[in-house]
Amino acid sequence: MSTARPGAARPPAAPPILSVESYSAALFRKVAAGQLDVDRAGAVLWSFLAKLEAVGDRQDLATPLRALRDAITRVHADPAEPLAVREHVCETLFRLYDGVEAGCRGRPAVRQLSGGGGVAPDAIAEELRTRVYKLVVGETWEPYPDLKMYAPGRRGRPPRDPRLPSGTPDH
Repeated sequence: MSTARPGAARPPAAPPILSVESYSAALFRKVAAGQLDVDRAGAVLWSFLAKLEAVGDRQDLATPLRALRDAITRVHADPAEPLAVREHVCETLFRLYDGVEAGCRGRPAVRQLSGGGGVAPDAIAEELRTRVYKLVVGETWEPYPDLKMYAPGRRGRPPRDPRLPSGTPDH
């Protein structure tokens, strides 16, 4: 038997828990729809990636960047939209990669491990480098060679790894 009185207010429902992928996809949908400024979205994405990096799960760190790739793919492949609109939205979404890169440039490429036990590479910069590499050489964009060629030229290079000797290619 319920102890609640009839007509008594119910406690507020807990907010839904979103997965990393769902949160990322929702953010990119808002950007693609023009509901969220790309610069603001870039700051939100950078903050989200930094929180995921702090947790330390590399797979979770890759998920938002893969979701961004998927959002670009969906927009690019949508025949219902005029080409000029698709190109504009893809350009806007690609700017989010630029925002992540800018965040990487704003901090050291390596960080001190807790307890003074050495240094660890910047996981966000490493994951960004990996994701862009996979955009260019991977299979996901095989049907879209224009995207494969656009990806490396669109964004600048991630920060150079200071552990490599000068003159050494870092990717």
